[in-house]
Amino acid sequence: MENNDLTIVSAFMANITAAKYLETNENNRKYDEHFIPLLRANVNKVIFIDTTVIDKYKSYENHNTRIVPFVKESGYLYGHIEKLTDFHLNTNNPEKDTAEFMFTMCNKTEWVREATALDYFNTNRFMWVDFGIRHIFRCTDEEFIEKIENLNSKPHDGVRIGTIWNLNSKYIFDIYRSISWYFAGGVFGGNASTLLK
Repeated sequence: MENNDLTIVSAFMANITAAKYLETNENNRKYDEHFIPLLRANVNKVIFIDTTVIDKYKSYENHNTRIVPFVKESGYLYGHIEKLTDFHLNTNNPEKDTAEFMFTMCNKTEWVREATALDYFNTNRFMWVDFGIRHIFRCTDEEFIEKIENLNSKPHDGVRIGTIWNLNSKYIFDIYRSISWYFAGGVFGGNASTLLK
């Protein structure tokens, strides 16, 4: 690749939901189908993997893919878990939307920060891509891999973040029980200094 100034950052945490999902071989196969293509893409990647499942993915480490062990309890919110006395979200999927799942969602920016500090590939740009984002693409694995590899050709000086809700609209809801969909965290990125700010 001519312009190789991007590091993709992602993570896989074997939370309670994933453990239930991975109980059968069929579900295990389907789950892997969502993120093996990301691991196969020929781009710089730093992938944080829960130490409980890291052996399954270690073979994907190569010259442009770093697999970094991560103990999920070391995430910054886990230090406050004992303070949760009445965790309940307004959600139609309570089995997925657990405190651990929310901890993982909130840790995305921390993983990007850590990847900028590690800077394995000496790049100026970093982009978070959800490990299982493949499931929303209606294309072949090869087309998906090509799309991931083409991210390298999309320079941006600021921070780019997708949104779901209109940023100019005000929504009335319980901020302690409802998820705010202003920030779509599946993909975001920018240059390192701007992301750190």
